Amino acid sequence: MRVRSENWVAAMVVTLPVLGISISDSHADTGSRFGPAVDSACLALNGTTPFTDQGCNLCHVQNRGTRMEPQWTWWRNGDLTNFCPQPPPNQAPNGRIDSPAVDQTITAGSSVSFAGTGTDSDGDTPLRYNWNFGGGAPGSNQQDPGAVTFNSVGTFTVTFTVTDSLGLSDQTPATRRITVTAPPQNCSDVDGDGFAIEGGSCGPIDCDDSNAAVNPGAAEICTDGIDNNCNALVDAADPTASDCPTNRTCRDNDGDGFSPEGGLCGPVDCNDQDPATSPGANEDCNDNRDNDCDGATDAADDECNGADCIGQLTAEPEPPLSISRASWDAGERELEVEGDQAPAGAQAVLSNPDTGELLDVEVVERSGEWEFELEGLRSSEVPCRVRVELGGRSGVQRVANAPADCRGGTQPPPDPDPEPEPEPNRAPNGVIDSPAGDRSITAGQAITFAGSGSDSDGNTP
Repeated sequence: MRVRSENWVAAMVVTLPVLGISISDSHADTGSRFGPAVDSACLALNGTTPFTDQGCNLCHVQNRGTRMEPQWTWWRNGDLTNFCPQPPPNQAPNGRIDSPAVDQTITAGSSVSFAGTGTDSDGDTPLRYNWNFGGGAPGSNQQDPGAVTFNSVGTFTVTFTVTDSLGLSDQTPATRRITVTAPPQNCSDVDGDGFAIEGGSCGPIDCDDSNAAVNPGAAEICTDGIDNNCNALVDAADPTASDCPTNRTCRDNDGDGFSPEGGLCGPVDCNDQDPATSPGANEDCNDNRDNDCDGATDAADDECNGADCIGQLTAEPEPPLSISRASWDAGERELEVEGDQAPAGAQAVLSNPDTGELLDVEVVERSGEWEFELEGLRSSEVPCRVRVELGGRSGVQRVANAPADCRGGTQPPPDPDPEPEPEPNRAPNGVIDSPAGDRSITAGQAITFAGSGSDSDGNTP
């Protein structure tokens, strides 16, 4: 037993070194071929040397003879590029706008200096640059384009984009906002009231730059005959006018029933010192005077037809102005008044005949229909009746559907069976019976006068 044991021990002593030599030689042979082959394949693929970097750990467990899969299969099949490590993904470059440091506001025709910096963490150079000026100026591929002129008014977003040598661009390019304003306008303000005659960027137009009390910011004074606030409406014709009397007292020095004030006082009396001269008088074709205040004298007046103008003297006066509709819409809080037969350019005046209150003034744009629309009225502001003056004629109409508390009186309830509207009142006619013709007398003599009147409507006395 002892001898057998010694022989077995001896055999083990002899055998183990032989096995160790065999393993070491096989491994050395494989490594001498494997390492250079893998490094050569990876250098050609992506410039890496995995065997030089990792040694036997590339294919064995902790540098021992134990093979790793699938590495051993790659080697046996010749798939050497599988050992090559993948490079990290390309990182985008970064761009920074150095100038201007912040957003800018300039006037048209001015310039801004631009400069930028680009960096790339992968070192993928050279870098490429692109400046986009948002349409305010042509683009540039220079890193520092320098002074760039903006000629157009507007707001422009400038973008600076950096791209690396592999074609990857900055995903969040730097930007600046350039606001370009119009150059200041030379504004004239002779009277120093803060308003100029040029308008535009100088603000609302001053219609009288010699009077500091007249400008678009002034209040309209109702009784001075001046367009104080430069809106082309004078005194009571301007709805914004202050201190306008609601119950107008019309001056009539000669007692002929016509006032020189016009407007709500009716047609203008061109001579308030002569009762024979007024808009209601007949034109005398031979006295070289404008008797009826229409701006024409004698034969130049439409009423005169040569030497004999008697037919025109007895002509019926024009009928009152026709108002086709005057209605209150409580739901919309809107008062509508309309009619027709209006010449273009004529001024139409809307008022409350019961209170004398001026409601609105409009200028007829085209011949034909005219219309007033007053919105947002409270019920207590709605007139019970309206009066319209246009082209020397006037008419009065009750407002349909007017509220019970309408201004100027109490509106009666609607008639369930209304009577047709009566014909408009026609003016009466007067005839001088004595003297039958013109007379010439000496101072101190007397003439007997007598006359007669008739009315086709029978509205007497």
